[in-house]
Amino acid sequence: MAIVDLSTANTYPHVKRITLGLIDVVQAITIPADCTRFSLQFIANGGKYSHAGTDGVAIGAEYATIAADSVKVYDRGLRAGNQTIYVAGSAAAVVLEIELERVK
Repeated sequence: MAIVDLSTANTYPHVKRITLGLIDVVQAITIPADCTRFSLQFIANGGKYSHAGTDGVAIGAEYATIAADSVKVYDRGLRAGNQTIYVAGSAAAVVLEIELERVK
C-alpha cells in the first residue's frame, strides 16, 4: 500500500474518502502540520486507529476501535507538526472518511 499523503492540504475543512484494503491491514495517512483537528468515520463497518504502525502490514496490539458510522474527533493543538496516523478496517473494502480542520 502507499501512504496517503494529505500533508499539502491547505484549505479547510478538507475531506478525503479512502477505501481500505484487507481486514486489519494498516493504511498510513500523513496529516498536515497546520491541521489542528481531524475526525475519522468508518462507513458501514468499524475500524481501528493507532499512532504507531507500518503501512501495509497487520495493525499492532495498541489501537483504538471506532464503531461503524460513528465519528471520532482528535484534537492536535496549534503546533502539532506533520503526523502520520495508522488506520485499518474491520472488514475488506471499508470506506474511511477523514476530515481535516484548522480551528483557531
